[in-house]
Amino acid sequence: MRTSDRILATALHLFNLHGTDSMTVRHIAREMGISHGNLCYHFPRTEDIIQQLYLNLVAELNDVFGQLQHQPPGIPTLLDSLRLTFAAQYRYRFLLLDFVRIMRRLPAVQAHFRQLYTQRREQLRGALNGLREAGILLPEQYPGQHDQLIAQFYLLGDFWIAEAEILFEGSETDKLAYYARVAAGLIYPHLTDRGRQELLPFLTSAAPQ
Repeated sequence: MRTSDRILATALHLFNLHGTDSMTVRHIAREMGISHGNLCYHFPRTEDIIQQLYLNLVAELNDVFGQLQHQPPGIPTLLDSLRLTFAAQYRYRFLLLDFVRIMRRLPAVQAHFRQLYTQRREQLRGALNGLREAGILLPEQYPGQHDQLIAQFYLLGDFWIAEAEILFEGSETDKLAYYARVAAGLIYPHLTDRGRQELLPFLTSAAPQ
């Protein structure tokens, strides 16, 4: 493994454990057993490491969305997207736990995220249109209803880890499954009878926490 990749892997582990406020490049270098100068050759500042880890997460999520675009619209594709997205987010959970502080600390990341949000919103609109055309999603009951659903998905997607960190008492595996069910439950009232029948077994697959 390249030194830069080792640095990112070590930083990700430390950030997930301790957050970003108290971690510096010196802490990361000490954990790796390399010199501070060697680490700074690759990443001069802690902010540079945080930004690269953010971009790595974005790249993983881009791969998820790219793979799912080739699958037919339906409940299985929806559930795959939730599972894969939540798993990727959890691997980089420090980003969501320190979400607001990181955005304030790194204006470039905030600008990138705002641009990415616009792109993701269009992708989600396309996915909802596909579900509607497949007879799985009901038409809007009022103008802008599906945009509100997308906003709800984003709110839950960006902050579920913070809620889980404080309130969830199950195992790590159960945590991902539980919040995937919570997210899937957002769309249930918007589904046709066919869609609800397909989704219901997943929503009731385990007792709520």
